[in-house]
Amino acid sequence: MKKTIFILAAMTVSAGAFAAQTHLNVGETTIDSGVYSTKQEAYDAGLQKIHDLQQLPGTKLKNKLVIYNPDMVYGSTRLRDMEVKVEPFMEESGKTQYRSTVDVNYHYKVHESKNS
Repeated sequence: MKKTIFILAAMTVSAGAFAAQTHLNVGETTIDSGVYSTKQEAYDAGLQKIHDLQQLPGTKLKNKLVIYNPDMVYGSTRLRDMEVKVEPFMEESGKTQYRSTVDVNYHYKVHESKNS
């Protein structure tokens, strides 16, 4: 019984030490939401993109945001804030179109390397 308690206590202490060996990395990216004929369509598409990102678990966010860090803690990616931007531009034909993008700020945990 004493041996079992000692093993459980040792596992708890080592798990706490392991958890303390991480830090947060912060990043940002811009995601294209498409080109639309009206400003409202472009804005709505950006809002839909935000909604879609918010539904993803951290394991899929990493791929969608194209984050590569071999020391990343699996599934730790979280969204911080997002902003829709709509930019008008004119095609060669003279027609005005609207480009929708979403600026995304995020963070994720990284295991401390043994060299730092």
